[in-house]
Amino acid sequence: TLTPRFLLLQKVLDDRGRANLIQNIVEHLQQCTDKDIIRRSVAVLSNVDDDFGRQLASRLGVEVSQK
Repeated sequence: TLTPRFLLLQKVLDDRGRANLIQNIVEHLQQCTDKDIIRRSVAVLSNVDDDFGRQLASRLGVEVSQK
């Protein structure tokens, strides 16, 4: 089933909105000095959408765990 988070990301936000959301999350997580917290945050956000998680991981320079 489609979760509300997935629907927001894929059905409500357009490409620009998704890019802004990713940029905002990246900017905030880059302030964190603990890479483990960044990795765990990306892992949680990857549950919304695989591509969303991959983009975050790439921009933050962390590995995204495979499901």
